[in-house]
Amino acid sequence: MLKQTVTFSKDSSNLFFHILTKCNLSCSHCYINTKQHGANTLDIDTIKKWLTLFSKKSDLNKTNSNKIGQTNLIFLGGEPTLHPDLHLAVKEAKRLGFKSITIDTNGYLFHNILDKITPDEIDFLSFSLDGATRETNDAIRGKGSYDMVMEGIQKVVSKNFSCSMIYTVSDMNIHELELMPDVVKSLGINRFFIQVIGMRGKSSNPDGKRQVSRETWLSTIPKVAEAIAGHGIVVTYPKVFLTKDETFQCAGLVADNYFIFPNGRVYQCPICEDFSLHSYEIKNDRLIATPRINEKDLFNLTIPEGCVMNKMIQPQNLSYNKKGHPEYQIACCMLKEEISNISEREGGLNEITSDSGIQIGKPIEMVAIAVKKSAIRCKIISTGQPITFRKVRDEVEGEILTIKPSKVWRFQKTHYMTGEIISKKIDIPALKLEPLALADPWSWDPQNHYWGEPDEPVDPYFQPIINFGIRDAYEMEQIIPFQDPKDIDSDPILDASEFFNQGNQVEAFKIMEKILAVDLRCLDAHAHLGAWEFNRSKKKHEMIILKAKGHYEVGVNIGKLSLPENFNGLLPWGCIDNRPFLRCLHGYGLSLWRLGQPREAEKLFKKMLWLNPADNQGIRFLLADIDDGKTWYESTIFDD
Repeated sequence: MLKQTVTFSKDSSNLFFHILTKCNLSCSHCYINTKQHGANTLDIDTIKKWLTLFSKKSDLNKTNSNKIGQTNLIFLGGEPTLHPDLHLAVKEAKRLGFKSITIDTNGYLFHNILDKITPDEIDFLSFSLDGATRETNDAIRGKGSYDMVMEGIQKVVSKNFSCSMIYTVSDMNIHELELMPDVVKSLGINRFFIQVIGMRGKSSNPDGKRQVSRETWLSTIPKVAEAIAGHGIVVTYPKVFLTKDETFQCAGLVADNYFIFPNGRVYQCPICEDFSLHSYEIKNDRLIATPRINEKDLFNLTIPEGCVMNKMIQPQNLSYNKKGHPEYQIACCMLKEEISNISEREGGLNEITSDSGIQIGKPIEMVAIAVKKSAIRCKIISTGQPITFRKVRDEVEGEILTIKPSKVWRFQKTHYMTGEIISKKIDIPALKLEPLALADPWSWDPQNHYWGEPDEPVDPYFQPIINFGIRDAYEMEQIIPFQDPKDIDSDPILDASEFFNQGNQVEAFKIMEKILAVDLRCLDAHAHLGAWEFNRSKKKHEMIILKAKGHYEVGVNIGKLSLPENFNGLLPWGCIDNRPFLRCLHGYGLSLWRLGQPREAEKLFKKMLWLNPADNQGIRFLLADIDDGKTWYESTIFDD
């Protein structure tokens, strides 16, 4: 039996598309709120436009393969099969190339939907059942709904569609959850989802019917999940309660989840759906960010209880000690546990390790491609296979990590690993990157350069440069993924800088992560990341400075791939594409100096003057301070 936490991932997004809000049932726990979500039904042309709109939400969400190919689409309502053109929406989604397509249904399967779509066009039909008996289910969902689900599943399975089931747990039906393994074992379903009732929609005034206690949840849910998984069914359920050694993380800061409603509201957190806190709004078929305050402002808040929205809306699942401190944290509602019987499933743990060349306990080298808050997207150097490593400290993009794996697993098409980082190094040649091109050279004559007024002495740092005479000058190629060469204003680096300067550091770092995930040779991204880390602290926080140094060092070494051994040419600042490399050199030198290595910094700075004698970065002044024996802190006007 394999149990794993299904973590958030930027490599796969989820689009929950409510194409209407009307329904033939009136479930007592329904989260739909027509005042907030609208009562309209989207026409098929609008559905198609909105599907396309989200496939193009951000050019930064695309790599060489369209981001839409990494997006799981779920059609919802209300009851989505009430829409007469649902089959056309499915076909359009299939044409666009979504990663997976699911229809969530109450089992009534209106408009002969099974006759209008094929198993090749849809990945799952997911049925909602909230009781192991007719009595319990129908009391919650409506008379006759239990039989309709059972008949619907039988029809779906007989037509070779893949099928899943959703069971929303509350104190109205928790007593029957233990009966579900016997109910589902012979139905032919592939997946079983356990959900926790949310205090929104009709449940916001539940008349005593609420979420189950922590004790009941922990003593019941994992045990039932394992029993159902024993029948070869993959079971997914919310984490809900974090252990003391687990850290709270909000999916809104890490993952791409979008909940679209017919009135055009787009949320990123389902708990926010009862309020006008949506992140985006669709107007005139355009996706527009909403003004503050919205749910994004809440994602960045940190409280002892974990999820901010849970604390505000459904605090009854929290408990406090005598000192008023929470006894545990509530997990993000999007954090899931998954359990499966790997002996009966393709793609189990043993298969993953053998296919990938990974052996538990045997060190393996990987290069960091995108460093996130709680995970590092890597590539195994020997095979090029992508894998997500679930541990972060001060690693940077471009570093080679030697990791001793303790666990390897796969969720959908993404491989994950946990383990111990044994060592790390910067060895850019080992990555076999294509060097950045150098443009054809031109002659640079120091006699034609301005060295100051005629009656003033030449700075001693420049005299060797003048004496050397004529040299070749070059411009280094600059790589900026996602930049549109036809649009002069298209600059994702500038976009990230603007976000950072406006205080939205989360979005700024996201953009840089996506850029470097496409091409590590974007030196300007390394330079900016280094600068952001370098300026985070006014004091001697060595870990932060080391991370800044790492960003700069990676950029410097990528640039050096383009320079022949004993390169003696110029890379003038006046050539704009040289500036990212010069910024990396500058930041690397400052980091060395700040870390107490002035002689190493001095060597680097002197080399920089030879590369750019115009000294637009003021290197000669830094050299003067080093010669005077000053530390970086003594040289810098930096108030504590």
